[in-house]
Amino acid sequence: MVLIHDGVRPLVTRQLLEATWQAARRTGAAIAAVPATDTVKRVSEQRVMETLPREEIWLVQTPQVFRCDTLLAAYREARRCGWTVTDDASLVERMGFPVSVVPGSRTNLKITTREDLAWLRWYLDTGRFANDSRSE
Repeated sequence: MVLIHDGVRPLVTRQLLEATWQAARRTGAAIAAVPATDTVKRVSEQRVMETLPREEIWLVQTPQVFRCDTLLAAYREARRCGWTVTDDASLVERMGFPVSVVPGSRTNLKITTREDLAWLRWYLDTGRFANDSRSE
């Protein structure tokens, strides 16, 4: 098994790591994700092309866990075919392998903007992370 986690998600909990690991042990591949709560639009050149069904949209996080042989086969095929993807699960999906979804955590924030960093500082300064990680 291989567990992949973004270094820019510093608030991952042990419970989420374990839940994703256990799901992948059962199914061969698993990712953490949270259901979308906002309305999602597909946009091209600043024009709405369509509204996507929110109940089908999940926001993918890490950890992502895969059987080693499955992930290596996906990497090899991606190199051979020149695939470009934004996460490892996309490669595994393209190979036709099912990927299970484990409920992620809204506090498993990806720190990519200054606003994210400010939120992280507030969250850690208030001591909320210590309380949340015990209850998850």
